[in-house]
Amino acid sequence: MNSRERVVTALNYKQPDRTPVFATVTPQIGDALNKMLGIKNDGLVNSFFANRISYTKALTQLGNDCVCVAACWPQGFTPVKNDDGSVIDEWGITSKSTGMYNEMVGHPLAHVETINDLDEYTFPDPLAKGRFDFAQDTIKKYKNDYAIIGEQECTVFELSWYLVGLEKFLFDMITGKPCIFELMDRVME
Repeated sequence: MNSRERVVTALNYKQPDRTPVFATVTPQIGDALNKMLGIKNDGLVNSFFANRISYTKALTQLGNDCVCVAACWPQGFTPVKNDDGSVIDEWGITSKSTGMYNEMVGHPLAHVETINDLDEYTFPDPLAKGRFDFAQDTIKKYKNDYAIIGEQECTVFELSWYLVGLEKFLFDMITGKPCIFELMDRVME
């Protein structure tokens, strides 16, 4: 039974040869695994979902039955790297490494008070050229032997608070500020 068959069997409520496995790792662990396993050219993928879709070679060698895919940065986009080590992504969210993870330290819509303020923000194009190239290539490579997971880590709620900051987002929701509900509608679209 290969990994794909194992997952499909389990999803059909039948007994596979073993329990299917899917794990992800932080970049530091992924890089160490690649070094230990002698794997080259399989590092962190340029994506909002990087930790979920990276280090596929190492993780499948170690027993993952699933391969994860997601949208990536579009063709021609490179995150802005600031002198202080922080990085600004396609959404305008600034993050900085704290060792094992990147923490958000800047939110592009932290100033939003009205719907007019939202009009000044340009959302990334979800269908921009190149956004799904990595996913398509990965699916072609792994689809016969592994189950494919489409990653959607961020829901409307999460991405909305990433854009304004959690405390402001929750406070504005509680107080019924119209711009926050409009923001969630736009994120959903």
